[in-house]
Amino acid sequence: MSPADVRIDTALRRLCDWLARTQRADIPHDIQLAAAHIMADDLACGVCADAHRPLAALTSRYGTSRAPGDGLARVWSAEPVWLPCRDAAGLNAIRANWNQLDGGHTAVMCHAGLYTVGPALAAAEAWGADLPTLVRAVALSYEATCRLARAWCQADAPSHPHALWGACGAFLALATLGGLERDAMLDGLLAAASLSPGPSFSLTASGSPLPYLWVGASVRQGFLCLDWHASGLTRPAPGIATVMTGLTGVQGDVNALAVPTPDGWSMRQAYHKHYACAQQGTAALEAALLAHRGATSTQRAALPDRIVVTVHPFALTMDNPEPESEFAARFSIPHLVAVAWCTGRDDALALGGALLHEPTVALIRKRVQLVPAPAAGPQDRAARVSVQWRGKPPLEHECTAARGTPGRPLAAHELREKCDRLAERAFARLRHALFAFAPANASPTPVRDLMDG
Repeated sequence: MSPADVRIDTALRRLCDWLARTQRADIPHDIQLAAAHIMADDLACGVCADAHRPLAALTSRYGTSRAPGDGLARVWSAEPVWLPCRDAAGLNAIRANWNQLDGGHTAVMCHAGLYTVGPALAAAEAWGADLPTLVRAVALSYEATCRLARAWCQADAPSHPHALWGACGAFLALATLGGLERDAMLDGLLAAASLSPGPSFSLTASGSPLPYLWVGASVRQGFLCLDWHASGLTRPAPGIATVMTGLTGVQGDVNALAVPTPDGWSMRQAYHKHYACAQQGTAALEAALLAHRGATSTQRAALPDRIVVTVHPFALTMDNPEPESEFAARFSIPHLVAVAWCTGRDDALALGGALLHEPTVALIRKRVQLVPAPAAGPQDRAARVSVQWRGKPPLEHECTAARGTPGRPLAAHELREKCDRLAERAFARLRHALFAFAPANASPTPVRDLMDG
């Protein structure tokens, strides 16, 4: 290995040692609370996916149980059903991501919660772990996953993070929950990295549902890597630096793999989404909603000749005027803007497939034009909407930061309202325990005792 690769592998060994040795009492209180909130959010997002037939069909193919049992974990649905632990974890990760409502991260392009919460919660239920142990596992594995993604950051996002980091995040969640030592954790993590494919991010904007497959498969691979360790197989070669540089084409940043300082935890940069669509399009959506609400009845009645949307460069690829599926709709700014302008709706069904073939929405989609914002940086998510008619003044509205984005984060009570709205009565005991979690005197209640049904 090159000297740079040796330094990276040494840093990774130290990070794994930190993961193995860190106790929950060593984790800042706000990080523990954030981990509990991320779990509640992903869980509610999973329940919200009940309305989609493909998920019901996929769940039924597994052969579900109507009663809990050893080695089983509950599916994140309103109806109480259980699956073998790894099946439930993979399916729940798919469900949490289905409506594009699960949270993200300000500085790192990966859904670390998506990769860690599903396997950690399923394993905690199946293995009999308690809630404080679960919180520790999610907080630590989330941190380590973000550091891996930051170390091999791809500015132009050629590879999709679900496939790239899902197996690593899932394994880290299982390893920290199960109390693996440093060398065992390093073995499994290297195995997970070697399993990570690098499919193109562009498939998402085209409307392909493959990212859901990637995240479900990646989470299951995390369990496979745990089996690898339990079977006594040796560490794969070469080291993780060589593997990840080959996959990403990026030389790893050794500083990103450093053990976090008390003020440097990645979870402080996490955010919870409000709109059920790709985060890059939320400012355009909210600006269109503002235009709809501010329009006169005459303006609403007259079909605009065009709607010009000024967006940051990364959003310019989300310009599909004819999305063919709900997956494509959530990544199509023309669809999001057309729905908002024509109906004023911003619910998950409207932004997905419910209005996909509505004639007026379909017509307006083709009249939406995306233009780049001047001097906008890659992290800038502002948008301006200009609704235009021939011979009449345009109607313009701007959104510098959409609700539920890093610039306008959801407060704790707003997040709880979101979870209550999405999940209604499902998992009420567990969600209450997560929002009421008190790091200083957390009760060692087994996770399985908090499950409804």
